[in-house]
Amino acid sequence: MQYSFELRACAILIASSTVFVGACSLRDSAASDESLLSIPVLSSENIDISGLNKRINNQSESDLFAVLSMISGPISEQGAVVVRSNRKGSEKEYSVVLINDNIPDDDSVSGYRYHIVLKRNISDKWIVVEMKQSWRCWEDRGHTQFSAEPCV
Repeated sequence: MQYSFELRACAILIASSTVFVGACSLRDSAASDESLLSIPVLSSENIDISGLNKRINNQSESDLFAVLSMISGPISEQGAVVVRSNRKGSEKEYSVVLINDNIPDDDSVSGYRYHIVLKRNISDKWIVVEMKQSWRCWEDRGHTQFSAEPCV
């Protein structure tokens, strides 16, 4: 079973026992969450998660969106979030795609895309299992699909 819906506020996370898919948006613009999520990913780079897991472990956050904000900063008004929960054996993992788009203070990069896999450890704290990052460039600055290639 799969649920898909759009939220107008990012503070709420609703999970089902099988799969949760939600797009989160705080804007009304021509570029919908679905179009952001449909942009192809040509390549991505792994991010070292050891320091990140130490930082998360030192916090007492149990809310997934609070943990995601610790990872990527505040969830952008120009972005999208999709969360899927999957069972791997007896463990439940959460696969998150987080997109911050229309970055106003960067003249080369227009948006960042993070693919994050999280789970809860024995102490019921969140840990990042894997994290990848890609970005896309402004129209005249390089590739407009998500990639790990530099913008110009």
